[in-house]
Amino acid sequence: MIKRLLTICFLLSLFVQLKAQYGNGWIAYSQNYYKIKIAQNGVFRIDSATLANAGIPQIDPHRFQLFNKGVQQYIYIQGENHPFLNGSDFIEFYGQMNDGALDSLLYVNTPFIPNPYYSLVNDTEVYFLTWSASTSNNRMLSETDTTFYTGFSTAPSPYFMYDEIQDYNTGYFEGETDAVGGTDVRYTRAEGWFDADDN
Repeated sequence: MIKRLLTICFLLSLFVQLKAQYGNGWIAYSQNYYKIKIAQNGVFRIDSATLANAGIPQIDPHRFQLFNKGVQQYIYIQGENHPFLNGSDFIEFYGQMNDGALDSLLYVNTPFIPNPYYSLVNDTEVYFLTWSASTSNNRMLSETDTTFYTGFSTAPSPYFMYDEIQDYNTGYFEGETDAVGGTDVRYTRAEGWFDADDN
């Protein structure tokens, strides 16, 4: 019970620190914001019917903005040259689930995070869709140029390199135990999501 209360206190403290970290400077209080929750990485599409059903008025598509963690994100809008979105028009963006990057604020006396790719608290990240008076907002552009620089060899490479990350989050380890089986009420270096204990 005490650990849960301390967790709530830590989360409130984290919220205050996040608020201070990102600030509210990106919020225009005269605008409406629609919350979009993302629980997996990928490309997400919001079609014109979904926008209409959410009560978003028909506006110049150039005015749309998307924010995450206080930063305007790049979006692609199919039908941006129309006076407003309709029919098969949509907004697309790349969204990422919440990770464990900010969990370091929960730990005591260590910058170590057992799993920086999986949050201790919540896997859901929040994006905010809004619109402003500005028509020069962040956009992804469709690339149609199929030419390439011919100064390089066009022979295919015999290999390629990539990074693969596997995060293990099937088992939660509550940290090092003392002689009577108790754990520290604070988050410590040994606490977090790991692979399941099959023993």
